Amino acid sequence: MITSFKPLHEAAARVASSSYIERSGIYTVTIAQAHVSQSQGGATCVNLDLKTDIGELCFVQMWVLGKDGGRLFSHDIFDALLVVLGVPEAQVKQAKVFDRFTNDWVDGYRIPAIEKKKLGVVLQKVTDYVRTKKNGDPRISMELLTPFDLSTRKIAKEILTDAPASRIDQIEDKGVKDKTIYPKEDAQPQTAQQPAALLSPKPETADDGWGDVPF
Repeated sequence: MITSFKPLHEAAARVASSSYIERSGIYTVTIAQAHVSQSQGGATCVNLDLKTDIGELCFVQMWVLGKDGGRLFSHDIFDALLVVLGVPEAQVKQAKVFDRFTNDWVDGYRIPAIEKKKLGVVLQKVTDYVRTKKNGDPRISMELLTPFDLSTRKIAKEILTDAPASRIDQIEDKGVKDKTIYPKEDAQPQTAQQPAALLSPKPETADDGWGDVPF
């Protein structure tokens, strides 16, 4: 029987030290807000504001259509998300969207059919030395690699083919590696699988647009 406890200060400092998901891994999240935006060039992006049960936030961008209207790889991941959630069709509707860069509600377009839904996600931390910040620092983002159903632990392919759940167990055993994107002239390895989102998961200055969010 243990008779005393001595705090490990390094571990204690991590508790509630950040309200953002900062590590690659497997998480249980709720989609707090899902909205659609377009780039100036006409590319379409699905933005997911995710929240864990303990209040950690993660903002994921998925560029689903190019400026020519063609499908991008992230569209496949969004399709998988709809399958996992059991949503046959998700309408985009005009609505108020919370803009975390201005900390205000603005006119926009949301996907209400997938909001407030709970699911499992595999997230990968991406450090991007190509699309750097204005001060030259790399951009840090979290990418959604695959969603999965919490009750069955099945990914979309396993649901569609009625296969036993195995992929998430495999990922859990191996772990999720971080991804680093270097300029082409740098002879560094890459593990790029999809376009990186251009958002940082942790505020560094007041201008980074990470104010309080209402969810």
